Amino acid sequence: MKKVGPGRVAATGDNVTNKVPRAVYNEIVKLALITDPKRQLLPKMGDAEKSAAKKLKPDELQEVERQIIDVANERRISRLPADWNAIEKGSLVIANYQLDEGWWEAIVTDRVGDMLFIRWRDHPKIPPAVRHRSTVALINPNAN
Repeated sequence: MKKVGPGRVAATGDNVTNKVPRAVYNEIVKLALITDPKRQLLPKMGDAEKSAAKKLKPDELQEVERQIIDVANERRISRLPADWNAIEKGSLVIANYQLDEGWWEAIVTDRVGDMLFIRWRDHPKIPPAVRHRSTVALINPNAN
């Protein structure tokens, strides 16, 4: 763990530890996810996936690994609903920000009937929004 370096105990936010390369961070997360047999949430790669991965550029492969680790971590903390009926406060969904702005990850802050009150996970300064549950997308639904 020499690659991580010393942190700053009195710091808050992103300054608690020094920045580490994405590859080091991914290795730390993998260790955290697969140490406990109950938490082996990283998907297994078959021959077809391994063959496809060989065709990716290093930066593309790194992005795929980041996405897999992120989904495994969200699964670990039970924030991925299996279907639209299972969406509840704290669930992670994908919602359309604006028609020309694409889809962003959002955390449900409240649910009233079929209406979801959401905040944008990676953009906390953008105002929260309200979406109907049928207009959001699920990440890895019905995964075990």
